[in-house]
Amino acid sequence: MTQRAELDAKLESVNGWVRGEFGYVDDLMAGVGADGQDISGPGRSYRLDGRVVLTAHPKTSRLMLSSPLWDPSELGALQVALSQRRSGAWLTYEPGTVDRATVEALVETALHRQPDTDGAPGGSRAAALDAAPDPALTLLLGLLRAFARHERDTGAPSSVKVLREAIFLHWEAPRLPAGGRYSPLLPHSPQARAVVTDQAARRPSGLVFEHVHPISLLIRSLLADLPADEAALGERLRTNGDHVVLTQDEDRQLTAAGYRNAIPESGGWGRYAALGLRREDFRPVVGSAQ
Repeated sequence: MTQRAELDAKLESVNGWVRGEFGYVDDLMAGVGADGQDISGPGRSYRLDGRVVLTAHPKTSRLMLSSPLWDPSELGALQVALSQRRSGAWLTYEPGTVDRATVEALVETALHRQPDTDGAPGGSRAAALDAAPDPALTLLLGLLRAFARHERDTGAPSSVKVLREAIFLHWEAPRLPAGGRYSPLLPHSPQARAVVTDQAARRPSGLVFEHVHPISLLIRSLLADLPADEAALGERLRTNGDHVVLTQDEDRQLTAAGYRNAIPESGGWGRYAALGLRREDFRPVVGSAQ
């Protein structure tokens, strides 16, 4: 048997195995316009509307499901082992180890998560966190006051790196939609959406998570004019809390135009005029027209 014939036989074998083990997948695919495509090595990937990627590996008799829309913290009740990756969570399924209902629940979670409830500023995650006093604001306000005092005592500006990381970890990250920095629920530029679509059978690369209002400018503003209390700090963080996803090339163009850490009079969204983009050009990958 030639190598090509052997590979074809393996592909046919895994296709049959997938159909037998996951009979509902065909229905899901039909519902979301999914397609199947060869991947490197003896296997096949099925893309479900950019939300779920199903990859079958006949050599190891494993089926891997991945989605940038899964959040391990939300799926604990399903009692499955999920590993966090740059573009979301992955589940490796071996026949007999995870029941069909669990996998169906995982797929349904990804297929029905919508940007209008989870991806928009002030969406469901942010609303839930903002419904009660957030202890993160007390921590961040304390850090800002300490850094401002240090600047007064030394007469030298502080590095914003520590504050940038603290704001992201304690304020921004919990409010991002499922999938984190590169969630397809976040607004993407047209080029970034194309990258995600083209790389749907693998983890997208070549993308940049971008603060519409440069975070370094926001931190400098907070240090120069300290918020009076946690409520005032929260309001300023929310007001300047928009994020988008660009390609690396677009990020370089933005830097070359002088807008890496600067904004025009028109505001943060006006920075993207240097890329020929308007605010309405940024849309989530999921459910958006290309």
